[in-house]
Amino acid sequence: MNISMVALSDIVGTDDPLDPATMLYKAAAAIPDRPDCSGCIFRGQRSKVCKEATRFALRASLPDCDDGVIYVAVPIDSRQLTIV
Repeated sequence: MNISMVALSDIVGTDDPLDPATMLYKAAAAIPDRPDCSGCIFRGQRSKVCKEATRFALRASLPDCDDGVIYVAVPIDSRQLTIV
């Protein structure tokens, strides 16, 4: 019997997870007939990250991603000063 193995890191990835609490994002219409989250900035992240992103989006009065939207990054003007 020949068994083929795949490393979990090849599927999940080894990059650090995104932190939705520190990111600026907005809701955009999802691509029709594409249930795979195409275009979402959280695509490929663990479900914990997606749930946290949705929680923060709902607190900011954005729609839930299960309602036919994806989350995309907000472009930031390079002239904008960072307020600490």
